[in-house]
Amino acid sequence: MEKRIKAVTGGTTVIVITSLVILLIALITVLIAYSADKGLKGLIMPIMVDAGLIGLCIYSYLSVTTGYVIDNGNIRICRRKGDMIITGSNLTSVTPVSRNSLGNTIRVGANGGLFGFFGNVYSANLGKI
Repeated sequence: MEKRIKAVTGGTTVIVITSLVILLIALITVLIAYSADKGLKGLIMPIMVDAGLIGLCIYSYLSVTTGYVIDNGNIRICRRKGDMIITGSNLTSVTPVSRNSLGNTIRVGANGGLFGFFGNVYSANLGKI
């Protein structure tokens, strides 16, 4: 029997605020370069910074977990860039994690809000998540 679970996302407020911050950073980098009177040569670095921000947003959008499917003892993690399957023999435990328990965590290459939650997260209480 197959069971589908929808993933938790950061919500509309998180997406709107993050998008506004990214746009503000992009605008500030372009204005600083333009005010330095370096002409087009002064815009190279801001364009690279802005391209990096856009690339990060695209990577985050593609990496986000959209849902889970539990079937025959396996867990399929559904993502936009491709599903990941964890076979039942590789599972040691599965425990639901509340949003409050993720407050004091160390995130290494992890995303905590924009388009959802994913990546390597360590918590003193929960260990590696």
